[in-house]
Amino acid sequence: MPATSEAIGLRGRLRLVTATGVERNVPNQVLQSGAELVAKLFSGQLTTPIDRISLGFGDGPLEPTDTALRPGTANPTTLRSPVAPDDCTVTIEGESVRISITATFTPTVVLREVTEAGLGAGDLLYNQVMFDPVTLDEDRPVSFFWEIDFPFGH
Repeated sequence: MPATSEAIGLRGRLRLVTATGVERNVPNQVLQSGAELVAKLFSGQLTTPIDRISLGFGDGPLEPTDTALRPGTANPTTLRSPVAPDDCTVTIEGESVRISITATFTPTVVLREVTEAGLGAGDLLYNQVMFDPVTLDEDRPVSFFWEIDFPFGH
């Protein structure tokens, strides 16, 4: 028997590629605030789309009710980068609607041992991805490729 959309849930993944060729491929964890974001966009109670990437220095997954990545000792303004509507494409992939987000983050300072990233809309954090530590060099772009599937059907 095919799985229902409710049983499958949202599926997401991130591929991160640094200017020096370091790559990370990791699954996505949607947070409570991310589910709230989708529900509020759906109901018209919120109009802010995904508009930023955030980075952090966590040592494990966030709890579903957490609302922010861990900034460590870094200045929080150095851990955010904008996502523009043109960075996003929507396609049909099998029994899912897929949003693909391709965005570049260019650090303004060296960020050592970054271990987490997330997407946000305004003050709401949608998700968290954890990865093996990576150092991001000042003024060296990092490419983020997110794919998030919204299943439909049976």
